[in-house]
Amino acid sequence: MPDHRLVRLGANLKAPDPRNFRLEKYLDLSALPTVPDSVDYLGNLVFPCWYNTTIGDCVIEALAHQEQAAGAANGAEPVISGGDVLTGYEAVGGYQPGNPQTDNGCDPAAALRWWQSVGIAGNKIGAYVSVDPTNDALVRAALYLFCGLFTGLNLPLSAQNQPVWDVVGDGRSGNAAPGSWGGHMVYTGAMAKSAPHTVITWGAKQPMSPRFLATYSAQQTYAVIPLDWLNGQGKAPTGLDIAALQRDLAIVNGQPDPNPQPTPTPPPFQHDAVVDAYLEWQGQVNAFCESQYALGAVATVAAEQTVLSQYAAQLAAYMADSTKALPPLPALPA
Repeated sequence: MPDHRLVRLGANLKAPDPRNFRLEKYLDLSALPTVPDSVDYLGNLVFPCWYNTTIGDCVIEALAHQEQAAGAANGAEPVISGGDVLTGYEAVGGYQPGNPQTDNGCDPAAALRWWQSVGIAGNKIGAYVSVDPTNDALVRAALYLFCGLFTGLNLPLSAQNQPVWDVVGDGRSGNAAPGSWGGHMVYTGAMAKSAPHTVITWGAKQPMSPRFLATYSAQQTYAVIPLDWLNGQGKAPTGLDIAALQRDLAIVNGQPDPNPQPTPTPPPFQHDAVVDAYLEWQGQVNAFCESQYALGAVATVAAEQTVLSQYAAQLAAYMADSTKALPPLPALPA
């Protein structure tokens, strides 16, 4: 475990955006296959601590670590360099190498948007959803389904050099107060039954109790959706409503709905006595107009055609909704 006197933090954790997509909207836990008691996406992978002992780039390092683990779990660990991480910190956090005044950490929400639109070393995500850290069943299912979790923590001073990050006392005051140490981003990549989760931070494995996550994450835990699940090139797991997520993404991005809901087709309108009477009246008026037109009475024809047009509009409204009342048919022209 690294000496926490020699490391940096760097997650600017804000109140969660109420517009964030929430996993519980799209995931039916009852429809999932059984979630394993133990999941480990970390294995023997090497997770570098590129710069987080000297600058506050933890947000970018955490997403890079998740890309490593997810790629390895799918058979192709991506190559991510320190330069890629630094590029991300510059793009998201505004960091300028050599200028400590610009070393101000990152907003995880901004990093997620950058991960989705630009990506790190060419690796993008399709979407992201927030995960309620107090819902242990949801956390465990999400960790299993999405190759781990992108996790923000309002770290308390009490966590410094703890062998296992756990809640001390009431978890609210003194050294246990949320954020008394600072905001930090980690990759949560393993879990086991009745045991702590395991996160990657500063290039090392750090055990963390579920209670610690629930107390200090402050709704800043995210599952990231692979791009190939959204574009149909990869099969999403049973129980995850990808179609609903695609619809919501389209709405947010101002795009056409990729999964439009079918519009019910109304039953055809059945002719009734009102319509039959109109059709007979219309035929007689048309015959009158033809005779007047042959006589050159253009003004008379125009007046009758106006009456026809007005009543046709009223009839169309009646046919769309037969509860609408129709005025009496006009008298036939003399």
